[in-house]
Amino acid sequence: MSEMPKAFSRRRMVGLLGAAPVVTLPARVSAQTERIRIGFGLNDPYLEPAYARDLGMFREAGLDVELVVLANGATIMQAAAAGAIDVGLGDVIQLSNAVNHGIPLAFFAGGAVYTAAAPTTVLVVTKNSPVRSARDLEGKSVGVVNLKSLSGISVTQWLRVNGADDGKVTLFEIPFAEMSQALVRGTVAAALGGEPYLSAARGDLRWLGKPFDTIASRFYINCFYAKRDWIARNPSAAVRLSRVFYDAGRWANAHHAESAAVEASYTKIDVGVVRAMSRNLFSTSFESRLIQPVIDIGRRYGLIDRPVSFADIAVVL
Repeated sequence: MSEMPKAFSRRRMVGLLGAAPVVTLPARVSAQTERIRIGFGLNDPYLEPAYARDLGMFREAGLDVELVVLANGATIMQAAAAGAIDVGLGDVIQLSNAVNHGIPLAFFAGGAVYTAAAPTTVLVVTKNSPVRSARDLEGKSVGVVNLKSLSGISVTQWLRVNGADDGKVTLFEIPFAEMSQALVRGTVAAALGGEPYLSAARGDLRWLGKPFDTIASRFYINCFYAKRDWIARNPSAAVRLSRVFYDAGRWANAHHAESAAVEASYTKIDVGVVRAMSRNLFSTSFESRLIQPVIDIGRRYGLIDRPVSFADIAVVL
């Protein structure tokens, strides 16, 4: 089980980024501010920066942005802590623990919102799997994208709520893009998969449950963050970035067909699959009430090791 390091050496950062898929996507604009490096991932709730880039929103806001594709929220946060990127996307548990370990990160804009009515992260098994309930997973492994994050804790909560002994279930870290293959091979018995990879493999998989529902019916899957000193040095850029993210989210919420084409171009998944799948809702403001359910469950299960408040982990611009 990996833990957030208290310090990051240059050698460690090079190793981390060398082990994960990294793609830099320049905004191709004349710099009106210092270049801003934004880390994001190639799954549905992390694609707001891609929408903003393709729509020219960064350029219109006078922002010189370089997008950096990283494997998952944990790797994005490690890059931000090491100074390899300026702005990242991550969940409340990851950032709370970073702050508790002395890394001065802070959320400044809302990101993707989980809604129980349209889940885009669900627990799946193969269609011919004998697993039909939480108890059937005892003695088996379950794939999650990151152990110490929403994915890991939601599976643990779902197992307990549904009568299973979570101590008899092993959680195993697997990138979203590799989960369907791991299920088919039998490496794991179930996996907490996310879109668009769920829909891309829908012929092989079936739903087992919605672990995120055990946290709340609505909460932030991720938010945008930066180091506090970066926000303090660049208040105008932070405000403009938050406006761009909300504009991109508003556009994606209202234009599923068009945003599906952008998502397909980044993920290399057929656009027809993306158009047919459930899509994340993106926030258009920053709300503390959507952070609190994640803090509460993180504290309950000890994944947030010390109490934190909204003020400890976020700034309001």
